[in-house]
Amino acid sequence: PYWNVYFAVEDVSDSCAKAESLGATVVVPPTTIPMGTFALVADPRGAHFTLWREG
Repeated sequence: PYWNVYFAVEDVSDSCAKAESLGATVVVPPTTIPMGTFALVADPRGAHFTLWREG
């Protein structure tokens, strides 16, 4: 099984930049789909999470 944690953020691009400044890696850059914008990020230890902005 696969699961993922989503964090709702105000700005996905800004949140990616902040995460990178703290040592994370953006795995999938900000991507807009009909429901909103998301990015897949890995923390410094490799745990993945998604940044999400609805709309």
